[in-house]
Amino acid sequence: MLQLFPKATILALLAALALLMLAVACASAAAPTPVPTPTPNIGKWRFSEQVHDVFGVRVVKITLSGFVRVNPEEPIPIPVIEVQCAPLPGQSTPLTLSIDWKEYLNPAHSEVAWQVDNDSASIEKWRIVKRRTTPPPELLDGFIADLKRASKITAQGYFHPWKSASLTYRTAGFDPAGFAAAYKPVAAACGK
Repeated sequence: MLQLFPKATILALLAALALLMLAVACASAAAPTPVPTPTPNIGKWRFSEQVHDVFGVRVVKITLSGFVRVNPEEPIPIPVIEVQCAPLPGQSTPLTLSIDWKEYLNPAHSEVAWQVDNDSASIEKWRIVKRRTTPPPELLDGFIADLKRASKITAQGYFHPWKSASLTYRTAGFDPAGFAAAYKPVAAACGK
């Protein structure tokens, strides 16, 4: 039998490896295991927090699914309101509000009617990015205030969907109950 290393050297290496494994096991046992923080979902608002993959900044957001009258023969995706704080480079403000209409929209024409409870609706041009509409930044505080005081929000978007020449609209209702409390971590992340 050919032996490359003396028996004493092999035993010393095995003993050193055993000590190293024991040290690693002790160190990992002593290190605290991160405990996931429960998400503070409030009402129908869903909370999430993550680190942006590219920029490494903390993104805090809350979302609320809407409701629409659906024809069973023609299912319609459910729009979602999203309020988030994401201090990304190039943004004028890290706080944004958007409605994800769940379908790609043509940015050539975008008006959104926003109604609080039974008040008259305001109609504004919103910016479209893919499937989302976002109000002008100067009106953001007003929309946040609406969400705090409303028992019902109705939004109606008027769009030219991709590959369509006709103007169409989608109406969604939202129950913003609990918004003031759900908004607190987003506001805190944005320093508001």
